[in-house]
Amino acid sequence: MRTPDSMISDLLGDALANPPFTQFIADHRPLGPTLAQFGQLAISSIHATKTLVDLERIESSLHVLLASVRPQSPELAGGGHGSVQEGEFWGPAHDDGSRPALTRFWFRRQILGAAGLLIRWPSECSVPVIDRDSEHPYLAAGEAVWIVRPIDGDDDWALYTPIDLTHEELEQVHAGQLSVQKIYDDREALIIPIVDAIRAETADYFDVKLPKLAQEALESRRLKLAAFSSVTTGVAFPNEWRLKTPEVTPTTESIDPESTRSVTTPLFRDRLAEASFEELQRAIRVWANAVERYPAAFSALDEERVSDLLAATLHASLPGADREVFSRRGKTDIQVRAKALDDGSSEARVFIAETKWATGSRVVREALDPQLFSYLNSADTAAVLLLLFRQQNRVAAYSRHLPVLKAVPGFEAEEASAVQGWKINRYRRDGKELRLLIATVHIPPTKPLGV
Repeated sequence: MRTPDSMISDLLGDALANPPFTQFIADHRPLGPTLAQFGQLAISSIHATKTLVDLERIESSLHVLLASVRPQSPELAGGGHGSVQEGEFWGPAHDDGSRPALTRFWFRRQILGAAGLLIRWPSECSVPVIDRDSEHPYLAAGEAVWIVRPIDGDDDWALYTPIDLTHEELEQVHAGQLSVQKIYDDREALIIPIVDAIRAETADYFDVKLPKLAQEALESRRLKLAAFSSVTTGVAFPNEWRLKTPEVTPTTESIDPESTRSVTTPLFRDRLAEASFEELQRAIRVWANAVERYPAAFSALDEERVSDLLAATLHASLPGADREVFSRRGKTDIQVRAKALDDGSSEARVFIAETKWATGSRVVREALDPQLFSYLNSADTAAVLLLLFRQQNRVAAYSRHLPVLKAVPGFEAEEASAVQGWKINRYRRDGKELRLLIATVHIPPTKPLGV
């Protein structure tokens, strides 16, 4: 999931690859869309609210939400000098074809705030670009005038500029005939208006534009949630339409005595009744269809929130359901426990649901092995691996990432599930069997209105 910190990190990565203030930045890295991406994190949070109560909570602390997505405007701080490189660069050729050796001196200005914003070009800026390919005095041809780099041995970042001097120019500096200070000041004077324009546009977006967009989003979401409430409160269902409480049935399948069983572990465990597992599959399929219908409301949520919503749906679908029926363990899984032993000495998890954003094949595989497998303490467990896909091409994403689940050790067979479009994989590990429903949900991000 995108966060302000991850976006700032991406900007710094871009800064390492591209010098700031150049024609390339002016043509390809506008500041406005980048600021809008930060703002969209706040707007998405508003559009993701599910109740009017949640919406009022966000509205009452809107300033906190907007501040949480706002990067600190870059500001130039203290200066200093860096390394000296001798004999690595060459100046323009003389009439006889020879090229004078240059000695490079690095100078820097520390950057306070989001240094990566300096590789974005402000929309209201009439200052000429500082093209890396232009001729600049006291700089080797083709070199960047400024670069953004971390300060050695520190987490801070700085703007660096090199000053390249021939042996004759070094002698002029030593004799007081050439001022390095003036060379540096002339260069810095070119970037100050650009930095100021970046700061001004950032302030205008977060102080003026984003609060207005957020208010528009709040009003839009309020109207939609009110309409949702009218629909959901206007339809009632007979009690007999509700799902049955999940049942467990005893299984006579013994645990391998040579596996991890201790001498005091009984050989018989309970399992989730087959009919209950099928009802759960159908309930989750109906829930997933609703999620896929409104991708904008769910694509920005993290795994925990999606699991919360699924757990709430299952609770609402079961008579008398409480936290003992569907409970949360760890961060993202949902489980059903059963008294597994007649003497009450322990409980077994006979149903587990794990939610993961399928960002890669490794994530998908590790959600099953080791994560889901680590939860098993029953000889026969039913499970759901709820895989959420943001990729626009659903078919390509499924075909790329789902096959890794069949390569997991212990895989025995794939079979049909109780719902269309999903499959069940069967696994056996250390005498324990896992019936795993592979539940795929496609919720690609969409751009909310007002951004």
